[in-house]
Amino acid sequence: MITDLGAFLALSALLAIIPGPDTAVTVRSALVGGRRAGLVTILGVAAGLAVWTLATAGGVAALIEASEP
Repeated sequence: MITDLGAFLALSALLAIIPGPDTAVTVRSALVGGRRAGLVTILGVAAGLAVWTLATAGGVAALIEASEP
């Protein structure tokens, strides 16, 4: 059990520090278009994440409401 927890924590830490596609797009944009393009890309990524967060929150709220006894 403890070894399973250790493996889980190690894998979780590894996945948390690996840069994802958002990071790759932002770095590419900054290298090709400069600082301003990088900042615009960051704002776009943040806006997209905000939409996903709101959609997820709405879905979870609908599930909780539908599962009421």
